[in-house]
Amino acid sequence: MLFIFCMVILVFASCDLLNDVYDFYTSDNPVIGNNNSTTAEVVSEESKASLKIDKDLKIVALGDSITRGYGLGNPEKERFTALVAEQLEKIYNHVEVTNYAVDGMTSSGLLDLLESGGAEKLKEADIVMLCIGANNVLQYAADLFLHDNTDIQKLLEAYGSFLLGDRSNTDAPQAVKAYFEKVTAYASSPEFTIKLEDGLAKLREDIPVIISFIRKENPSAKIYFANVYSPYKGMNITLPYVETILPLGDLSDQNVEKINKIIDDLKDAGGYTVVDVYTRFKNSREKIINAGLDLSTMNINFDPHPNKRGHALIADEYISVLTEDYIP
Repeated sequence: MLFIFCMVILVFASCDLLNDVYDFYTSDNPVIGNNNSTTAEVVSEESKASLKIDKDLKIVALGDSITRGYGLGNPEKERFTALVAEQLEKIYNHVEVTNYAVDGMTSSGLLDLLESGGAEKLKEADIVMLCIGANNVLQYAADLFLHDNTDIQKLLEAYGSFLLGDRSNTDAPQAVKAYFEKVTAYASSPEFTIKLEDGLAKLREDIPVIISFIRKENPSAKIYFANVYSPYKGMNITLPYVETILPLGDLSDQNVEKINKIIDDLKDAGGYTVVDVYTRFKNSREKIINAGLDLSTMNINFDPHPNKRGHALIADEYISVLTEDYIP
């Protein structure tokens, strides 16, 4: 359980993309990948180019704000789809990515996009990257956090001042406690539960139709369906002088697991490959998601999107799955 004290900072600057995302010129090649070889040192760019597969790859990306690269400084280059293409281009002549992702996209929204002809390059694709489902459930996060129109920032500012020694507002910890209790109660209420269940049911209904449409447009494309990471991993918040826990981490995990179960349950019938982003993020100890609480600046961030390093991890997971099909 995460213990958060006044000066503990959970929101860090986005990490730089690691230099070792993946090196396609390692493995069994006697010339490329042997750093101790004098031959490797004199290999020309032309020679490297001659080792490429004489083929172009076309990728279509379908999804929501994660796939679009929301919040990145340079999404055209930093989002995971671009990073995957960058690595594949070391092997293939050219890799073209067409990104049809839309902020806030749900499974029903994606189906509408497809049926209206909004992904015209789908017919030409060798690879389809599919990332959908999070907004079917997580779109209701705002309802949860802003329950009863609570001014969270004001609440935290008063509480932070109290921790720093201003005892003029002795009710500040109690106000935070009451907020935590309201959020937790609403999260288990019939009203909120029905919203989540409806979103999950719609996802289960839409996925087979989405896959069927893709198959109709392009029977030969390989479909890679990314599951969903838990955006509030570890954010079971405990605070000094506040007896109640805000179990954001648990609530996030529970609902994300339900989304991922649907994606996994339908994979055999759909004939798609699941890209396990959930486990990759779960096992990471880095700051890879924007969400967090920083009481040193009295700021809480509910932004569930991955940062630059998070996109690198997603790309790395895609590459590990694509290796079997596209990397000799």
